[in-house]
Amino acid sequence: MNSRGKSLYLPDDLAVQRARKVGYNKGWNDRNFQDMNIIEDALRESSDFQEFSKVLRKKMTELDRNVG
Repeated sequence: MNSRGKSLYLPDDLAVQRARKVGYNKGWNDRNFQDMNIIEDALRESSDFQEFSKVLRKKMTELDRNVG
């Protein structure tokens, strides 16, 4: 914004900003779904909190290796 408080963006720029926001939100939603699947798997494979913690840590390490 300039000193008068008016936006310097053109209507096309607003469309680009909205598209970026939708893409950004989609990325976070996909990541949330992936994380929930990992947590649910760890819960199924464990019988107490310590075991859950170990399994979850192992799964996150495997995910990091696959991504990196």
